[in-house]
Amino acid sequence: MCGISGIYRFDGKNVEEHLIAGQLDVIKHRGPDGSGVWVKNHVGLGHVRLAVIELSEYGAQPMKDRDNKYTITYNGETYNYEELRAGLHRSIRYSGTSDTEVILHGLIRKGASFVKEMEGMFAFAFYDSDSDQMLLARDPFGIKPLYYHKNNNRIIFASEIKPLLLDPETEVKPNEEAIKEHLVLGYALEPKTAFEGIFKLPPASIMTINKSGITIEKYWDIAALLNKKDGSFDEQFNDSVVKHSIADVPLGIFLSGGFDSNIILQSLASHNKIDEGFRAYNAGMDSTGKTERLTERNIARISSKKFNAKLVEIGLKEEKFITFEDVIKTAEEPICNPSNILIEYITKIARDSGNKVLLSGHGGDEIFGGYRRHIAARYLKFLKTPLGSMALGIFKSRISENYYFRLKNAIRKHNIQPCFDLIALG
Repeated sequence: MCGISGIYRFDGKNVEEHLIAGQLDVIKHRGPDGSGVWVKNHVGLGHVRLAVIELSEYGAQPMKDRDNKYTITYNGETYNYEELRAGLHRSIRYSGTSDTEVILHGLIRKGASFVKEMEGMFAFAFYDSDSDQMLLARDPFGIKPLYYHKNNNRIIFASEIKPLLLDPETEVKPNEEAIKEHLVLGYALEPKTAFEGIFKLPPASIMTINKSGITIEKYWDIAALLNKKDGSFDEQFNDSVVKHSIADVPLGIFLSGGFDSNIILQSLASHNKIDEGFRAYNAGMDSTGKTERLTERNIARISSKKFNAKLVEIGLKEEKFITFEDVIKTAEEPICNPSNILIEYITKIARDSGNKVLLSGHGGDEIFGGYRRHIAARYLKFLKTPLGSMALGIFKSRISENYYFRLKNAIRKHNIQPCFDLIALG
């Protein structure tokens, strides 16, 4: 998990470097491994880095091409970056092995259409100085966040809301409609946030910015999955796990007693991804001395032993919990699920243990109908009707918001890269 920020001024005024530096200062928890600021006239980009792939200085950002015409600031991980690299022109001279550099050259040669070829979780800003045009893009499921605020003079964007609130041109006001949605649904429907005038770039969207203003276009739709036939579930699942485990740092996993996280652990073991640095994290109430039954913790113990994974058992005691105030500051918007506190506590321990990347089975029940309310999923043909299309639209919003909101906001404070294997099967 890295953090990005930037400003594009429509009025032509120069961007002051200290404004970008100030943006980065309030999101520095996202990237403890380095930071960078790039400013040119009316455009500025910033980046704080959590090094996962290409740990050397060749992965530093904002990243420019050799001719200094193009600049990118990128947060995320593109799992098929090696395939994309092989498909680009062989004359390209790479400085390192990062996915960021591949994305930079792909955008230079193919433009916005290159985003359709990317598989992963990402949010980035790409600036072309020749055309004075900037692209903002977000991954298909909206795993990586990207917020923006626009007025007549400029547009400002960042991985979190806090940098936008600090900008002197942002008027801070609550969005009452979004807050009502939080209270009713547990989240605000995109692109709204709890702040008036601050929006999320929708998932699977590309924003084009130039002196004329902004335009937003969708490049992918979840409905495409209904006709997708790319092999068996086992093949797709194992392929997803392997792609999500690409890292130059030790991996970890949220391991419960549930089926979803345990099959991910099994897949990791079958692909030799469990090494000395690997940790499985399980949280539960401390033992009371009673006869142990087949609890979630005991299942995690059995599973971790079977697959030779070191299990970190986290006992839950009131005095150990992170304060609710800390969680509110991290989440930035209303919290409608108390699990945020637990997740943030687990990720803090994982970060202190040296694990920057945690895999999660988050989304398994949602995708495979693990809840009673999903009985209606048997009637998939219904989705082809007009009313079914409306239902599919609601499902898309829940995928991109409700199931990611708890996890991604709770973990970002502690510099953890989340990997959502089951959701990403699409």
